[in-house]
Amino acid sequence: MKTRRYTISFKNAGKSERIIKNFLLNRTDKIRFTLTPYYTEWINFKRIKYDQYKNSGFIKFLKLIEKDLINKKTKKGKLFGFRYHYEYYAYKLSKRLKSILNKTRLTFTINNKIKGFYGFYDPCFYRKNKITAKIISHEPMFLLYLTKKEKKILEEKGVIFDGNKIKIARRK
Repeated sequence: MKTRRYTISFKNAGKSERIIKNFLLNRTDKIRFTLTPYYTEWINFKRIKYDQYKNSGFIKFLKLIEKDLINKKTKKGKLFGFRYHYEYYAYKLSKRLKSILNKTRLTFTINNKIKGFYGFYDPCFYRKNKITAKIISHEPMFLLYLTKKEKKILEEKGVIFDGNKIKIARRK
């Protein structure tokens, strides 16, 4: 099935997030989150460092959704002299996880985080192992891989897409 990549960014992403989230939760079966186990957050111009594995809220949250875990991958390395460490968690979109996602946002600003997700960010949604959406949480930006029919459904609900050139992508 032919899909195209459409983007929705900044102001339009904020206005459309609820519509897009409901659309994705009803049409996808898997979600993948990125985790930086050691991350920094700025709150009121103060830098706070976190170690997720020492965070009781994070550990509790992992246990809450562990039944839905499909796989976990770790990527470590060095780029331009900086070390990086990312973990990718893929979950089946169960009723429990959908309920949690319905109560939170998928995007955030500099002084925020995705509430209840303890450092998980940039969710990617899949349907039958094919990418349907990538969300850049801190931008906020949605990259949606949609058919023309799906795009029309979202437009009818009030979603405003960016006017950029669209590259064709195919679901494999």
